[in-house]
Formats: sequence, structure tokens, C-alpha cells
Amino acid sequence: MGSNYSTLIDAANEASFDDHRMREYLMDLINENPECFEDFEDDIIEKTVRPYGPIREMRNRSTNLWLSPWGLLITSDQIRIPGSYQDRLFRKRFRLPFALFLEFVEECKEHNIFEEKKAGKIAVEFKIMIALRVLGRDECNDSVAEYLNIGESTIGPIFKQFLAGCVKYLYPKYVYIPENEELNQIRLVYEKMGLPGCIGSMDCTHILWHRCPKILRNNCTGKSKSFFKIIHYLTL
Repeated sequence: MGSNYSTLIDAANEASFDDHRMREYLMDLINENPECFEDFEDDIIEKTVRPYGPIREMRNRSTNLWLSPWGLLITSDQIRIPGSYQDRLFRKRFRLPFALFLEFVEECKEHNIFEEKKAGKIAVEFKIMIALRVLGRDECNDSVAEYLNIGESTIGPIFKQFLAGCVKYLYPKYVYIPENEELNQIRLVYEKMGLPGCIGSMDCTHILWHRCPKILRNNCTGKSKSFFKIIHYLTL
């Protein structure tokens, strides 16, 4: 290929700035010895062209979630000690004591709130932690996916399954009006606290109401007058 390459260089140096003439020189050289350019063409294709679709090898995602920061936290020995640093850290990050979290996990498994037919790659513990993190800190899917090194598109369905399962299986068990002996026990608790005759405490939360009807906007505007909101009351 050396002589042909020299011929090409000489032709390029002697040629005027005529694209058509230069193209003729190149085509003559390629047609004369096409095998000389086969390796060069393969190198270009290998470097510039990738297979269709995402390159999953570059994601470097770990399938063992128990080795993630969340997995190492809930499997540590110190977290089972009430009042320890890990116990307080878990409650701070997930708004739930770890002991109560374990009971909640067992109850979710018993009722199969995620309606799993077989054990999936993501354990129930991590699915519940995902939902608690979104609920407690209003985390976006991308942030939670970064903690666990899983796909962002996986977070949304898990959160929706959690809400649907809690409403379907756990809501009837815990949300009801107490009666008879249970009501008397609740009244005695408040009576010991100096509130005789009380059977519950009420709280409320303000929720942003998009597309509030114009006829109700005056009633749904607070002191800040910054947005329309609706109030939900809860009695404990």
C-alpha cells in the first residue's frame, strides 16, 4: 500500500482545489486496491457504531440490594438496639421506628400487599422503604433509584402498588370507628391525660388543589393567598 499511498499524496499536492478531480483520484486508488482499505473501514465501524438500544453493560448495577447503603443499614446489629445511632438514623430517614418497621414488613408479607406470585429481585423490605422515603420526604424517583442503584422507572410502579395494597388490605383493619369496650379504653387513656370525655384527637393537613373550581376559590384560599388548597381531617 506504500506506493499507492505515495501516489495519493503526490496527486493531492499537485491537484488544484477541485473537489471533482480529487474525488476521481481517490476512487481510482480504491478501485485499484480495495483490499488495502478493508481493515481501515472495519476500525471506523467498530469505533463509531454501537448496537441498537441501550448499552446495559455500562450501567454497572448491583443485583444484591442487601449490599446497598439501605441494605447495610437494616442488617446492622446496632439498629436493633433502641435509641442507638442507627435506630435514630432509620427513623429520621424513613419516619418510622425500626421495630415498628419490622412488624409492618411482616404484616405486608402476610397480606401480600404487592400481590407477588413469587419472590422478586427486590425484597419487600426495600419496596416498603422506597414507599416510606417518597411519602416521608417527598423524594423523586431519580433520587431513590440512585440510593438503591435500580431503574428509575421501577420506583413509580412500586409506590403505586404500595398505596393500592395498603388501601385494599390494611385500611379496613386500622381505620374504623371504635365501639363498646375499645371505645371505653380509649376514653380512659384520655381521662388519665386530663381530658375526660375525649375519645380522639383531630389533626388536619392542607393539600394543594390544582384546577380548583372558580366558585370555590374564595373558600379554599388561606392566609397566604398563594395557592388553593383542600383540608383533610384525621381523628386518632
